[in-house]
Amino acid sequence: MATINTFCDPGTINQTLRVDGTNIAGSLTGACSAILGGPLSATGTHTNASDLSVIVNGFENVINTFGAGPGAGNFIGNGCCNTLAGEYSAIVNGRLNNVCGVHSGINNGYGNHILGDNSFVGSGTPNEVGSFVSGIAVGCASIVGGYNNGITDNGTTGANLSFIGGGSDNYVLGISSSIVGGAANQINGICSNIGGGQENKISSATVIPIDFFGHRWGIQKYN
Repeated sequence: MATINTFCDPGTINQTLRVDGTNIAGSLTGACSAILGGPLSATGTHTNASDLSVIVNGFENVINTFGAGPGAGNFIGNGCCNTLAGEYSAIVNGRLNNVCGVHSGINNGYGNHILGDNSFVGSGTPNEVGSFVSGIAVGCASIVGGYNNGITDNGTTGANLSFIGGGSDNYVLGISSSIVGGAANQINGICSNIGGGQENKISSATVIPIDFFGHRWGIQKYN
């Protein structure tokens, strides 16, 4: 039977709540935070260093500090090896997903990444909003699903306010632009749209971004 070790008093710093039975559930240093379930040994445990944040279950999930502070209000539901650093952001499920930002979230999938605020990835693998390679964040952008899609940057400016619905190997580098679906489509311009199809391009210059794993997006002919 799981037990509640400490109940959070919001007026007292570094009080936490941990539900772990008699076994280690992880490292819990955030104030008024919780780890509710996880491995029954010291291997694969969670880490929660953010205030007012919760890890519900899974294996080796991590909520880190954010910037100069601990971050706050973050959530990881389940899955394995997900990492989050931000404020009021969430990873619901999946594996090796990564969020760094405020009010951003990943619903599910494998190897999806967000660097930026107010952004969303629904599912799929390995989709990316913002560039972890260039370090340029992207705000208010969404990828609903698909494979290897990216909303990143053109080398200087993030593709804010942009959208990809699904498909594979699609990427948007321009502000306020969208690709609804298809394969190997690319936009490097502002206020542009591709509805679907394959190998369509709206661009003032061909720029092929490199994703989190060091791979170039798009099909070989664009390399």
